[in-house]
Amino acid sequence: MSNQQKSYSYHYFTLTGEGDAHQLVKDYHLTRATAWNQGEVGEDRYQFQQMCIRFCEHQEENLYWNEAIERFLACPYQRSLFLVPLQFERSLHLVTHGEGFQGYGFHLNESNIQQLAQHRANFQYYAYKQPDDGHDFPYSQIFPVAENERTADEYAYLIIESTGHSTEQLTTITGLPPNVRSRSQGDIWFPKQPVAEGQQPRRLPITHLKVDSGIEKGQPLAIHIQAILSQLMPRYEQFIPLLLDYRVSFSLVGTGYLAMPYQFSLSKESILQLAQFKCSVDMDLYTP
Repeated sequence: MSNQQKSYSYHYFTLTGEGDAHQLVKDYHLTRATAWNQGEVGEDRYQFQQMCIRFCEHQEENLYWNEAIERFLACPYQRSLFLVPLQFERSLHLVTHGEGFQGYGFHLNESNIQQLAQHRANFQYYAYKQPDDGHDFPYSQIFPVAENERTADEYAYLIIESTGHSTEQLTTITGLPPNVRSRSQGDIWFPKQPVAEGQQPRRLPITHLKVDSGIEKGQPLAIHIQAILSQLMPRYEQFIPLLLDYRVSFSLVGTGYLAMPYQFSLSKESILQLAQFKCSVDMDLYTP
């Protein structure tokens, strides 16, 4: 049996806060939603600790996360969410069981980040090996979130890519120090690799400026990400020429070996900041 067959994944959107969940569904015409108030029980075993409205969408087989999220948030029936007051917390949840065709990682492209920012939504990612985690019933008593053991390899960094700038030019514009793995367009891809006689060395087609978080490996990814954003936000005006340049793109990359079960969160504030910088999110996550 392949990893693909041993794994499955799904995602859904939730609203939480103070109020009557069932009345909110009626008042705002929240179709395809399931509602619970604090103290109510789902499937005879999940007692909810707070009001929760869930919009569930099953992922199609072999559909990448970013495609699934884009379809989900762009559905006409989800537009009614914009009418719900912002006092209610919005969260998009992604859940995986077992290692699938995308491993344990995920990718949020620029469009996903922009959509989440428009909804003022938080982002939650969960990875499990167990088939029955109860996570279809978030915020219920059967699903406590424990602090996970961290590994020494968990870290994140920013990548700025350009077909019109060198690393030196990007460093001058942004004021961000590059790490040693940064390379300019035209640089030799593997400078230490021998080149066969009569062949030209392979050269980079695009500039990669990599910027470290400044946080030691082993800290939670969220701390690395916040450290990167704290470097970006004061420099926003310096970035405007790059944000308007079609040749430039921004990616936040995280990686690490995870203890299971695993939980990763992006707050709505962080998502709004990432949206300002037209930044995608790419997580390459593994198990030991």
